[in-house]
Amino acid sequence: ARATTQLPVVASMTFQQDADGKNYHTIMGVDVRTMVKRLCDAGADILGTNCGQGIEQMIGVVRQMRAATDLPILVEPNAGLPRLSQGRTVYAQTPEEMVRSLDALLDAGANIVGGCCGTTPAHIRLIAERVRARGR
Repeated sequence: ARATTQLPVVASMTFQQDADGKNYHTIMGVDVRTMVKRLCDAGADILGTNCGQGIEQMIGVVRQMRAATDLPILVEPNAGLPRLSQGRTVYAQTPEEMVRSLDALLDAGANIVGGCCGTTPAHIRLIAERVRARGR
């Protein structure tokens, strides 16, 4: 991508927590540190994590990413963990609930925050308000 555009290259992966509760890996078993190295070597300008988890669960992923890189980190959490209700996938975390963990996510090293599954314009509005209030 870098050879054909001056736009920043963003690479984002989805992680799940290991059984030990301390580390994270992709569905293919790639750990955070390895992902960071490979994507940096490939020329990514921004690294990220998205989907699969709520904001609280992504704090640990971001800490591990920040320990391995100085590049900007993008985070797009779901509006909580999904659950099935009457045959539908539901993301029940309200915007107010989601933003409660935003400071911890930013303190862990996130530079760009958006939303993935279940997030609504109301979630994004509160995220933007909180980020602006922090002066970032």
